[in-house]
Amino acid sequence: MTQILQPFMGKFLVIYFDDILIYSHSREQHLDHLRQVCIVLRKEELYANSKKCAFLVTQVHFLGFIVSSNGVSADIEKVIH
Repeated sequence: MTQILQPFMGKFLVIYFDDILIYSHSREQHLDHLRQVCIVLRKEELYANSKKCAFLVTQVHFLGFIVSSNGVSADIEKVIH
């Protein structure tokens, strides 16, 4: 996964094992980034699990963190009291 998506990593994409996070500044930019990633995945015959996908959201839970336009914060549900 990291090899085939290497050109996008650090520009608009983060990968952790088989989880892909695409981040963008605008809706149009996000759709373009998504299109680029989908083209590569299709070419390599890799497929997404639609149950794990979320598109055009302003906040996402990723690896125990909440990622949003405000930055990254700990997911309070994952913090041990």
